[in-house]
This record gives sequence, structure tokens and C-alpha cells, in this order.
Amino acid sequence: MSQDRLSNDEFLTRLAQLFENTTAKHHGSVFLTQKRLTPYTGETQSPSTANLEAVLADTPAPILIRATNGANKADRAKGQKIKFSTVVDESALGEFYVRYAEVWKVGMSALKRRDKKKKNKAKKKKTTAQPEAAPVSQ
Repeated sequence: MSQDRLSNDEFLTRLAQLFENTTAKHHGSVFLTQKRLTPYTGETQSPSTANLEAVLADTPAPILIRATNGANKADRAKGQKIKFSTVVDESALGEFYVRYAEVWKVGMSALKRRDKKKKNKAKKKKTTAQPEAAPVSQ
């Protein structure tokens, strides 16, 4: 499933909207991934690791950034999964990360924190409760 990549500005706008939608629903997840985008040379065989490191050290490294709402199987079947990506050039990386961090912080601060105390109390209660001994019949 091929997908066009967004410009950096469009990506940040859609990421802010994704955070807003997740916050409005009061549940859901936002997954963000980043990786170095290596150039595709069309070779059928993969080069050795040492050779690859030497080649990649000299080339500029654009970054591929992806975002998704992490929809479950049922939502994917309904077409409700949202995913988009952008490629950031090495020259624009500093400026992009400043704006990306702002969007990320605003989106994360609006999300609800999980209440782990209730979950831990329930676990503790289960483990401390002793099962009653069954009467032995002879």
C-alpha cells in the first residue's frame, strides 16, 4: 500500500490534529517512529556491514518520520486507521525538530495519564487474598 509523503508543514499540522482527535475521544494512542532513510541503489545483494558504514558515513542522512493512530483490527477494517509520514532533509533537521517538539509537547500534555494505582491495588488484593480450603469428603 503505497502512500505519498507529506511536506514537513503538512505533517506537523496533521500531527497536531491527530493529537487533538485522540484527546477529544479520551482514549487511543499515537505512535511516532523515526529512522534514517538510506538511499536505495537497486542492488540485489546487500553490501557488507563495514562497507555500508563507510558509504553511509559520507552521505547526508534524511530522516523518515511516521505517525499513526494505532487503530486496532476492527478499526482498520472500517478504514479508520490514520497514518502519514514525511522526509526531513539533513539541512532542515534542526528547524523541523524545534517545531516538532512544540507540537509533541502540546499533544502529550493534553493526553490523560493512566491511573496505575487502581490497577496495582487490584493486583495486590488478588495476590494477598487466600483461597478458602475446600471441605474434604471421605
